Amino acid sequence: METAVQTGLPPLLLIDEAECFLEQLPMRFFERLRGMLEQLVVVLATSREMNLVFAELGKTSPLSLRLLHLPLLDTHSSDNIIARGGFTAKQVELLKEWAGQHPFYLQLLGQCLIEARQAGERDKTALRHFQTNAAARFKKLWQTLTEQEQKLLQAACQSDNKIKRRSLIERGLVTEDGQLFGRVLKEWLTEQL
Repeated sequence: METAVQTGLPPLLLIDEAECFLEQLPMRFFERLRGMLEQLVVVLATSREMNLVFAELGKTSPLSLRLLHLPLLDTHSSDNIIARGGFTAKQVELLKEWAGQHPFYLQLLGQCLIEARQAGERDKTALRHFQTNAAARFKKLWQTLTEQEQKLLQAACQSDNKIKRRSLIERGLVTEDGQLFGRVLKEWLTEQL
């Protein structure tokens, strides 16, 4: 708080997986929060569109929302992140193949590889842990997709069809050139068919 005062910037409140948080709070909380917006920056991170989250709660958002979709990383950024992990050349290949340029899945696989190394385990063990954790995340994410988005993803894992659906690109599931972001998604989709 002192740093915020010294810089003249308002404090930042970041709430990840905000859906759970939003379900628990009365509308009065958001009305009060709206009154503090000039004194506080609030970032609500969700896997679904905020208007849909509020609609499912039977409410309209009392906040003026500015939506920002976090895209996949560019090649330079993902290479920089990977380089910081002290990975072997083989592990770098695994990261790029399985997680692509997706920031969350790069972090998740990187963490699994580092933990496996510390435990004296092989990369295959790390990859299994990664797939298990990613599958849990994909199951939750799958529920937020429309039926048409689900069908497009399933079709893409069975063929080389490019997906041009903007919503899937914005969510980081598909690259700008229409491919699934990484092998982890393709493997998960294949198992679901």
